[in-house]
Amino acid sequence: MKKAAGIAVGVALVVGAVAVGGAWYTSTQLEGALNQAIDQTNTQWAKTLPDQSAHMELVSLDKGLFKSTAHYRIVLPGSGLGLDTPIEVLMVDHLEHGPFPASRLASFKLAPVMASSHFALESSPSLQAWFTAANNAVPAYGTAVIGYDQQVNGTLTLQPFELNEDERHVAVAGATLGFKTDLELKRYQLDLSADSLVLTSPTKNGAMVSTTLKGMRVTADRSLGQSGLYTGRSDLGLQSMQIQGDTLPPVVMRDITAQDNLQEHGLRLADTIHYTLGGMTVDGKEVGSGRMSLSFRDIDAAALQGMATTYSQYAERVQIDPETQQMPAMLPEERARMQAFGSTLLAANPVVTLDELSFKTAHGESRFNMAVNLTRPEEYDHLSPAEVYQQMISRLDMQLRLSKPMIADLLSLKSDPSQDAADAAQEAKAAGEAIGDMAASSQMARVEGDDIIATLNYADHMVDFNGQKMTPEQFAMLMQNTALAAITMSALAPQAQ
Repeated sequence: MKKAAGIAVGVALVVGAVAVGGAWYTSTQLEGALNQAIDQTNTQWAKTLPDQSAHMELVSLDKGLFKSTAHYRIVLPGSGLGLDTPIEVLMVDHLEHGPFPASRLASFKLAPVMASSHFALESSPSLQAWFTAANNAVPAYGTAVIGYDQQVNGTLTLQPFELNEDERHVAVAGATLGFKTDLELKRYQLDLSADSLVLTSPTKNGAMVSTTLKGMRVTADRSLGQSGLYTGRSDLGLQSMQIQGDTLPPVVMRDITAQDNLQEHGLRLADTIHYTLGGMTVDGKEVGSGRMSLSFRDIDAAALQGMATTYSQYAERVQIDPETQQMPAMLPEERARMQAFGSTLLAANPVVTLDELSFKTAHGESRFNMAVNLTRPEEYDHLSPAEVYQQMISRLDMQLRLSKPMIADLLSLKSDPSQDAADAAQEAKAAGEAIGDMAASSQMARVEGDDIIATLNYADHMVDFNGQKMTPEQFAMLMQNTALAAITMSALAPQAQ
């Protein structure tokens, strides 16, 4: 979908280049300040974009006493998006010098500022589809103001557009972005809002699926840490997401939120991520709500960046095999770098925790949580993958609590609409009870009231599974035997009928 790829890249790079429109000082200082800001932008892109050849450059600068006009070019290799040629994004920036730019005086904004900018995309072959989709209007434009404290404040507007390509359809109702940063890009704040986005495309079997997002809000407050990563908080909110298709019942998810808070402690990172789902319906039937919380701590920042960079370079270099749908193996030197960075990452003894994964229906709530402590194995070369993983995990704690009433609620969603509601509810309840009995009889869990509970703890090369202590090898054998029993029962079920 080359046209859509061009639009997506255009949006991303316009946002990334916004801060450049801040280095404006006076007409005599302008060119050097612009080049300095562009160099800083290219440095940040080299750290964050997969292909380090992506870059921005100043094409021309027409300087005046009170106003100047700058033209920028952004070039991004298209190979990562399946394109044969590089993507070129052109921008024009109309700059008004301070301390009292005419446009601010006309708006009765009398506070002195260093400069004011009015920037916009310009048409290019790479983005022509975006201009056409926006009815040949400028699809992205904005303003920015730099104060004498070197802070940049501005807004970016994305025009509504519709794109039709083959059987795919994209419709965006437009978006606005408020931003605040500084000339050295040490901190940025973003506030993005968009009314709606509709994406319709075919699946592999040809059935059409449409996804509609409404009421999107994204905020971020990030600062550049000593690790070179931007730490701080970002939040996403979505009023609703609807998925429907030719062969799918309509699914509506409401009040979706995501929060991420990345912190830096020395050269170690800690991150907490929270997701909430306020409500969900399937084919008009209320299903329930959910939450998920993840946390990471003692993450070696340099090792993580090294692994990410190595993988990005590998992903940029190779292509997915069209027959196997798999990526080719890494080169020996790439594998060696990944193993070296991974070893350093594990030496910091990171901890990964799934603090909560829960789902609540009308009559019950189920929960799952897990914590994994990782460490560096003593060696890699002479160990099997299973032995490496056993040494890599120093501690594991896991608990699953399934609510039988919740299971009954979910099973009742599949009941025959013509069936009596009371009978359907009774059958669903009986099925939930049967699941609990099967789990208990197989020793995979125990039943406490309305809950089916399973626990797993691992430390010091010993496993505690639902109160039964065993070696990892014995636990693996138990899981294998349980799986074989389940397969056998499944195979015999049709014969029993």
